[in-house]
Amino acid sequence: MSSNRFIRGEGPWPKSNDERSVRVWMESRISNGVEVDERLPVINLCLEWVSEKSRGERLMESYRFPESELDRLAVVASRLEKGEPVQYITGIAHFDGLDLLVDSRVLIPRPETEELVHALAAKLRIEVGSSNENFKILDIGTGSGCIPISLKNRM
Repeated sequence: MSSNRFIRGEGPWPKSNDERSVRVWMESRISNGVEVDERLPVINLCLEWVSEKSRGERLMESYRFPESELDRLAVVASRLEKGEPVQYITGIAHFDGLDLLVDSRVLIPRPETEELVHALAAKLRIEVGSSNENFKILDIGTGSGCIPISLKNRM
């Protein structure tokens, strides 16, 4: 009976399931799909998302990724290799201290949009002042909703 399993170090598997080996393996897998300056943050995000542990927690525990997590990381690496944004893979986009739910139907909020929201909130605070009870924002075709949600939090 043949198995669809891969031998560690061959195919999509890292040589070991420790933090360092998995990081090296992820970097080699995503090198064609993720820009050089984005690889470290993307790897950090993926390892945290799959393990549900922060890097600090994993390092303190001498964490070993179980086979189920290595399977998930192999799928994640394949998707990243093809150029799929990490936010679509995890379903989460970080924006202005918020975790927004996103998928391929929604544009991923950009850092420039965050800067725009900060500037707009500062301008609105000056113009509207502290009495923003009747202040309303309408965002049509909102996508992730990052602009109105962030403005609401800042007003």
